[in-house]
Amino acid sequence: MPNYTRAKDVMIYAGILIIDAKTIKNLELLQNAVTLKCTGSLFGLVNYCSTPMGERRLRVNIVQPMTSLEVRPFPSING
Repeated sequence: MPNYTRAKDVMIYAGILIIDAKTIKNLELLQNAVTLKCTGSLFGLVNYCSTPMGERRLRVNIVQPMTSLEVRPFPSING
């Protein structure tokens, strides 16, 4: 029988959900459990970033998601 994370094990710090390394691995958030590559993981499926900095930001957003459902405006480069 699988060991699911209980609610008491969830940590929230400053509006960010903290996910432990074992959960990241089991959910295949960053790499596939079989090939150990990002192909087939959540990161591999949603990664359409064109720069390495964008990929780093996406990786952080996947493993440390915000807990607020509030939509925040994103500043535009063009004004």
